[in-house]
Amino acid sequence: MQKDKRVTSVGVGDVQMFLAIPGGESFTVSIRGREFLEHSGEYFNFKFFQYVGRNEFYIGSSFRKNLPLNEPHNLGGPGTAAHVHLELDGIDNSRSAKGFVCLERGGDYPKGVIYCAEEKAFSLIAMFDFKNS
Repeated sequence: MQKDKRVTSVGVGDVQMFLAIPGGESFTVSIRGREFLEHSGEYFNFKFFQYVGRNEFYIGSSFRKNLPLNEPHNLGGPGTAAHVHLELDGIDNSRSAKGFVCLERGGDYPKGVIYCAEEKAFSLIAMFDFKNS
């Protein structure tokens, strides 16, 4: 896994991501580790950077720890209850990706699914499960 200056967190998690980019390329990325979850007050933040194929990929997200469970929450801009920032090849494609997050477990160690897409840029499904271990 490639480390990036934007990723400074400590946490334990399993994340599966399915990414489709322009040109019809698609990738599956599985990550496990202690570097992508951090807590900030009432929010948890998930951040990750990696080269995917020939492309640089970055996801940064922020979700309220107390979002109601098992229901979709629309993604909004920074400072809202649920926010995702995506970059591909260093291009700041979307600071406010359109989509939703659905939590199965909230609190400090969340479990859930993110779906987001940026027209003519990419689409992403990410399943995450963070644990205290």
